[in-house]
Amino acid sequence: MSNDEQDLKQAKLVTVAQRPTEVAASILVSVLRDEGIKAVATGGFTAGFRAEAPGMVSVQTFEADAQRAKQIIAELRQHDDGEGRRPDNQVVGQRMERTSVGMKSCITISLVEEARGGPFVLWDGLDKSIDFAAELGYDAVEIFAPAPESLDIDAIGKRLDSAGIRLAALGTGAGWVKHRLQLADADPANRDRARAFVRGTINAAGPLGASAIIGSMQGPSGHTGDAETARGYLCEALEDGGEQAARYDVPLIYEPLNRYETRQCCTVADGVKILESLSTDNVRLLCDLFHMNIEETSVADALVQGGKWVGHIHFVDSNRRPVGLGHLQFGPIIDALRRINYAGYLCAEAFPYPNPREAARQTMRAFRYWTRSGS
Repeated sequence: MSNDEQDLKQAKLVTVAQRPTEVAASILVSVLRDEGIKAVATGGFTAGFRAEAPGMVSVQTFEADAQRAKQIIAELRQHDDGEGRRPDNQVVGQRMERTSVGMKSCITISLVEEARGGPFVLWDGLDKSIDFAAELGYDAVEIFAPAPESLDIDAIGKRLDSAGIRLAALGTGAGWVKHRLQLADADPANRDRARAFVRGTINAAGPLGASAIIGSMQGPSGHTGDAETARGYLCEALEDGGEQAARYDVPLIYEPLNRYETRQCCTVADGVKILESLSTDNVRLLCDLFHMNIEETSVADALVQGGKWVGHIHFVDSNRRPVGLGHLQFGPIIDALRRINYAGYLCAEAFPYPNPREAARQTMRAFRYWTRSGS
């Protein structure tokens, strides 16, 4: 039990809001805590069995904080219909006035059966997932595909245009998860196959104005060979991919991972060091908040240090659940992104907790709250 929860148990509490699920209540608790208000959700057990015993989850605060908490919740409600759907035209206009310029919403779609259970939000096929993302108001999707040749890019482009959203990026992770390809392989033939997989992904994403992402293909934590040689192989692949992506006027995106997934690069500072060593200027960093929570002393300070090299954000909480279901403090993180004039995507690469649709809704609620100007 946290100190906030212990303090609240011993004090007179006031209910400031009620929500039908623990997920919906938890984001209000997170928002209030980031505003300096101690809050707790109560009644989750009852809500968890709503079919048999209908109930609501209450969000409670100290009595002295109740009025301010209600004001914050009322303001948040103005920008969300409670289900995370796209607001009507009047609210869109209000939101446009208050949203920080540049940052855009994005959500992951996985088409890789071998990765089921992994940290991707939508799994219900490409067409249904695109339509649902558009319904909720997302600006773009990030697709995790089995292989670049498995995608009908023309058909995807038409579907995205029809839905009114964009493709932000294509992941290359299936190169490792499904095909066991890594860019630091000691075997030259295997390295060539891995680079070909990356180039194919760049060629699939590029015509739609999207980037390819290199994450797990950089080499796992247990790769063979010495670290310097492995780093050299990675840099060669980034040089190659950066030049390939430049043909489409998009950057290649490279993701530092945590120490349990790679020995190549685990921090933003190390990622910047790699990028500055390259001859190409067309590679940018994917800063994944889950990995950063493990490796960085301060997530916000690391983002500021990343500066111009920050090209994509995985918008997720400390436990890889949707934003608001962990312990990250998002106020300083968003402030850091504003300081570096970040104008890219905040993309949900999160576990589909408690289910894909609710995870998508919660992420959109969090995105709308945290990207308001002045928040």
